[in-house]
Amino acid sequence: MNMRSVARRAACLLLLSCAFAHGVDVEPVRPFHGEPEAPTQFVNPDLLIETERLAVLLGDGSTPPGASLVVIDARPNEQYAQEHLPGAFCLDSDGFQDGNDLPYALASRERVADCARRFGISPETRIVIYDTHALRLAARIWFTFWAYGHNNVCLLEGGLDKWLEEGRRISDTPSPPPSQPGTWKPAERLRSICTIDDVKRFIVPRPPGRFPPTSILDARSNAEYSGTDLRADAGGHIPGAVNLPWDSLLAPVTSKRPGARAKGYFVLREPAEIYALLRATGLTPKQPVIVYDQSGGRSSHLLFVLYLMGFTQAVNYNAGWREYGNRKDVEVER
Repeated sequence: MNMRSVARRAACLLLLSCAFAHGVDVEPVRPFHGEPEAPTQFVNPDLLIETERLAVLLGDGSTPPGASLVVIDARPNEQYAQEHLPGAFCLDSDGFQDGNDLPYALASRERVADCARRFGISPETRIVIYDTHALRLAARIWFTFWAYGHNNVCLLEGGLDKWLEEGRRISDTPSPPPSQPGTWKPAERLRSICTIDDVKRFIVPRPPGRFPPTSILDARSNAEYSGTDLRADAGGHIPGAVNLPWDSLLAPVTSKRPGARAKGYFVLREPAEIYALLRATGLTPKQPVIVYDQSGGRSSHLLFVLYLMGFTQAVNYNAGWREYGNRKDVEVER
């Protein structure tokens, strides 16, 4: 990469960091010479389902979702008990992980299989997951099912807040168990996930006067990335990692209904905007890249968006900074 390209990317990253800090809208930019046009649609749209479509699939609520559709509420049980989508099952995202089970810090295969059996999940079942946390909690469950090999898992755009904003029907009673137990068996071998040893191999030395290829994305806040927000023994980031905060890919929607129960919600930015942000990091759709955060939730959300956009060579370092930042045998940048 010549110095003009280096200067161009540095300026672009500086402008984007200012946009993140001040909440400025990111407009799609004209492509550089040789750069393909930014997409106007998501490359893998089946990963995301709109509230309108889910409402049709759920019908009038006289019967719970069957084997072809299972809805999962990723919030804690006490929140689920107050209100949830009709027919949804509760699966607390924060409890559906094992941070001490290294190297992957993921729920065990046996636990995932038990959830599939209890919720009636079969190989052909479409799993829809939602929360009220801009889909951060839901994304962790999405990634868990995806990592164990289920191919039909999606997130609900806008989550429960958007559903409430639109005045759609909810329930406060636990959903009845399925008529038949689920038959899907989690795969023996995980996919789209990596260990700390893989991370070490992705750390690329920086040639003098040049940017190395982007091989690691940090989904945490800038304060965590810089080390001013300390959440482990060490503060900072993995050497060479580029900071792309997970919530920089979201757009707020303000409530427009007087007396609406929801006070607004978040949706994903337009595909062209997301593409501009991803390309500004130096990443290309076919490029292998590791994503990480503190403990797997925000990195799962970033991985979800990457897959939605067609950047399918990404893998999740799910153990994240809770492992890396507490190790004594690794390098740290600040």
